[in-house]
Amino acid sequence: MLDSKIDTYRKMWSFMEKNPSVFVSEYSEGMKRVLEGDYAFLMESTMLDYMVQRDCNLTQIGGLLDNKGYGIATPMAAKMSSLCDSDVTENQFSLADSFWFTIVTLMKQGCDLNPRSISTRIIGAIWWFFTLILISSYTANLAAFLTVDRMITPIESVEDLASQTKISYGALEGGSTMTFFRISNSQTLK
Repeated sequence: MLDSKIDTYRKMWSFMEKNPSVFVSEYSEGMKRVLEGDYAFLMESTMLDYMVQRDCNLTQIGGLLDNKGYGIATPMAAKMSSLCDSDVTENQFSLADSFWFTIVTLMKQGCDLNPRSISTRIIGAIWWFFTLILISSYTANLAAFLTVDRMITPIESVEDLASQTKISYGALEGGSTMTFFRISNSQTLK
């Protein structure tokens, strides 16, 4: 911190250098000082994450936007590294897998890679029921369309009704329809 170009870090180092009692020999001693009094213990972010998760009386200040990565390192060609690799690839459900799952569900086919979490499985089940209803409705409407003969309507207008003799027609005696036809000026309606 002494060579730092940031003024705040230089001030902090100057204070710590003048007060050697602020340094601790172990993490547990630093945590104890934090819990017992007014003391801020500076530590690396990985260890800080670990300690804050273990004790709910501790709080992390700053560093919330750090990029952190955790991993397991194994020697090249180690026995266990192949097991880790297959487990990682087996449990991945990428966006492409999601689209593939959607398409094969719509086509009523099977899929090798299915969602693992319960929420995604519920969404998948809802999608499956939706596609089942959609395809069933489409199939039923298509079958009805192909099997039912179209009814030909021989009467398209009042003139057609008046000119034919197969279908008889009438109106209620003394009703408004009878009055309409009686007072109409059209020759077809009389």
